[in-house]
Amino acid sequence: IASPDLRPKLVEHRFELPVPVDGHEQLRLVGSIDRVDADGEKAVIVDYKTGAPRFTGKECRQGHGIQLAAYAIAVETFGFTPVASLYLTVSRFEAKVSGGILCKPYNKKYFKVGPTSSGLVDSEDLLGTLDSIRETWKDKLQRLVAGHFTANPLDPSVECRTCSYSTICGFTASTT
Repeated sequence: IASPDLRPKLVEHRFELPVPVDGHEQLRLVGSIDRVDADGEKAVIVDYKTGAPRFTGKECRQGHGIQLAAYAIAVETFGFTPVASLYLTVSRFEAKVSGGILCKPYNKKYFKVGPTSSGLVDSEDLLGTLDSIRETWKDKLQRLVAGHFTANPLDPSVECRTCSYSTICGFTASTT
């Protein structure tokens, strides 16, 4: 995080988000955000990682791995405008942004990623991405409530090889 304008506002902050499911009461998504830095209105959400993050920026934008999107949506309910929801990988000697959903206009001002980072989006695209992810959640939750638990790994060649449930989940490459 690269701006003297940003100040820590929330640390290990718990949230609950209502997620409507057609024909059912709302479900609640509960979590805890590692850190939110803000300049008053604009907020940068930080999820600390000690290893490689599971999802690329592109995958986060597509709604895979709902964690960073859920944090950004929760931060909106706290009265902030999220301009980044990012992974900050920390090691003994350094901390660096290693993915997430990040608004281009704030790159270099609030965080530093390369211009080709797959997580960079225009400001209006971030809001659209969050709206799209909300719809994705509704669809996935409706499927779960209806009893559809179909596995859909992003990279079966890696995930299925190490999965403890591969013998019972029913996923095969032909089910995608």
